[in-house]
Amino acid sequence: MRRTEGHLDRDPNPAVSPKPGMAAGFPARYTYWVSIRMPRSVILSLSAAAAALAAGLIVPPASGQAVRQDLSGRVLQFDRTMAAHDSTVDIQVHPIRPGVYAAKNRFVWNGWVVLPEGILVIDGGYDARSAAALADTIRARSGNRPFKYLVVTSGHVEHVGGVRTFASLGARVLAHPTVIAALRDSLPAGATSRAETSLVLGPPERRVLVRWLGHPANSAGDLIVYLPRQRVLFAGDLAWYRSVPWLVDSAFDYKGWIAALDTLLTPRFAADSLVPGHGTAITSGGEGIIFTRRYLTEAYDLAKSRVSWNAQVKDVYGWGELGAYEEYESYDPIHFYNVRRLYMLAKGIKTPGRARAGMVVPKRDAHP
Repeated sequence: MRRTEGHLDRDPNPAVSPKPGMAAGFPARYTYWVSIRMPRSVILSLSAAAAALAAGLIVPPASGQAVRQDLSGRVLQFDRTMAAHDSTVDIQVHPIRPGVYAAKNRFVWNGWVVLPEGILVIDGGYDARSAAALADTIRARSGNRPFKYLVVTSGHVEHVGGVRTFASLGARVLAHPTVIAALRDSLPAGATSRAETSLVLGPPERRVLVRWLGHPANSAGDLIVYLPRQRVLFAGDLAWYRSVPWLVDSAFDYKGWIAALDTLLTPRFAADSLVPGHGTAITSGGEGIIFTRRYLTEAYDLAKSRVSWNAQVKDVYGWGELGAYEEYESYDPIHFYNVRRLYMLAKGIKTPGRARAGMVVPKRDAHP
């Protein structure tokens, strides 16, 4: 046995033994013990639960839970008494250009841009506590400017968990119409919001473009934030880097996602710095986009080939390995769920996403 310090979003596959209080909030920084002799079946079971809990597929049924949602990213309930956690939020700030910052907040990337009228925040944190910590971090770096805008790049829980916090601080919530429709009734009294698919903000020297690329992709409402003069792209859940993308949204569209990534690879969105929605680093140029596109195409090609071989989807753990990605975040179990869903897609069967234990989801027809 050995004792190891780590981060939840960097956990490759350990058996996790949480410290007291860990279940209440799953702190970003924690201590775990790894047994190198533990059977693989046990490791897979525990790592699957940890990864699903970390990304919001399994939501702890705590009375103070901040957000309840379905796998489409639709917010079903906000608890006005946000959960209190007894752990430290670990936010890693990366200055990219003057007035432009990225921040790794637990396992999702956020960011902010300083504009003359105030701060534009890109996603607001996983929950109320991480949102408050992000707001304090922004103030410490950029002064006591007002929070003017909050761009929500996706309707998934890790992107919408801090919406109420920033709306309460005066930020106007900007999101795709499908996301705004789900959020609007949950915003605090007096908060403002606007559905957007194309918007220009900021002065010429720090122009900010907010765009929907015209295709359902990872979800129906993926937005990107692009600063053409600074050549910085916040890609949201369209781009993942050294992290296996999650193909769980009911509106996931393989062809639409590939088309959106191809659009991001054109000179129209040329970037020297790309901030992914998830992953281990800020990438240069199109590196994160290429990583995501390569994973999607390789996983789909694998699934399609197994359909032609009459492989059984129930045996996905036997034929579904993609060794080039097995050391990356969320590989097991997410990659195998992805391949299962792509297998069904290759057979012409559209699946609406997958509910997991602990999720609050509307009733729907069963699916394979």
